[in-house]
Amino acid sequence: TVWSGIFLRGQVDPRVDSEMWNEVRNIQTKNKELKTKALELRRQYVELQAKVRTKLKMDRPTDASTTRESP
Repeated sequence: TVWSGIFLRGQVDPRVDSEMWNEVRNIQTKNKELKTKALELRRQYVELQAKVRTKLKMDRPTDASTTRESP
């Protein structure tokens, strides 16, 4: 009948609902993993930047050691 069709249209199959929530949990888990990975990569990037800055400071000649030769 028309009324049963209207009433049943709003009901969701429990299997579909369960699958949907499983997928939501999977997405949330993946999101947490990716955030953790991003934080680790940012930390490594900051460490590498510090190493490069230190290396550049060590390789830069000091003012006393630089002399200009006259032509």
